[in-house]
Amino acid sequence: MAAFIFAMIILLVGLLGLVAAMVMDLSPKINKRGLPERPLVGRGVAMTIAIGIMALAGLIVFFDSYVIIPARNVGIVNTFGKAEATLDNGWHWVKPWSSVDHLDATVQNINLDSDTKNCIAVRLQNQTTACIDVTLQWNIDQHANANVLWQNYRGTDGNVVAHVGKNVVERELTRALGNVFTNYNPLVVLSDPNNKQPTADELAKQALEQMRQFVDPGIDVTSLLVPTGGIHYDDVTQQKLNAFAQALADTQIAIQNKLTAEQQKLANDLLAATSSNDAGVKYQNCLNLIKELAAKNQLQNLPQTFNCGEGSTTPVILSARGN
Repeated sequence: MAAFIFAMIILLVGLLGLVAAMVMDLSPKINKRGLPERPLVGRGVAMTIAIGIMALAGLIVFFDSYVIIPARNVGIVNTFGKAEATLDNGWHWVKPWSSVDHLDATVQNINLDSDTKNCIAVRLQNQTTACIDVTLQWNIDQHANANVLWQNYRGTDGNVVAHVGKNVVERELTRALGNVFTNYNPLVVLSDPNNKQPTADELAKQALEQMRQFVDPGIDVTSLLVPTGGIHYDDVTQQKLNAFAQALADTQIAIQNKLTAEQQKLANDLLAATSSNDAGVKYQNCLNLIKELAAKNQLQNLPQTFNCGEGSTTPVILSARGN
């Protein structure tokens, strides 16, 4: 707008100069000495200067009448405070008395987590509370009509993206997560271990679908992530879940110990049944005994006639010699 006003002033000066050049008196004047004097500037030169000034005004208007919208940006044509049109990427002609505001359409990130103490608090189905870590990505759709967004959220500083993120996206994120988690009860496993509650990914998907339904047109919410460990329960709920997890672990250990004992008994019974009748088992048991005595340095306690050959008997370990 400022350039257009300046061009109009220059154009007016040029027009006045052109008119003055056309009506200027070129007849010689007699000075005090009685000599004729002519104007310092002739009519042709004056008209040339006036036309040059007018041409300069035209160039200013020309260069003020087009705009280039960079990639991943949206242009809003502002004419006397009114949003007239939305411009996508590329080169555009606009009215010289209009201005163009640029809106950033690149992907915006919202990261909320308990580490920075700004996670989103929700109430669960069992009336306990939790704090949710989320990562959200959104942007202004560069192909949509963003005029309404510009008019509603530009504020006094004109930072439309920041105001949309704070007043629309984060607000709808809080609302959607609150709605989704009202149907989620982590303590249901205490009474029914087979009742599977939704996973963090499934809850995030439900919240994302709700957000897309309620955000203003022209806002594109692309993704919403809730990490697996991003649901932080209150202390009472967390203690109950920890106790339940420990009980499950203890149960699994007890079951495994029982199975191990049963299998060990079966193995011992089988070994006892076969060792009394099978010569090969007897021979192997004898070798194992010699190996064990050698490890304990007690081979000297065996009878001198002892061997593991056929017909041998299980030796009786005597006390050490000299004792």
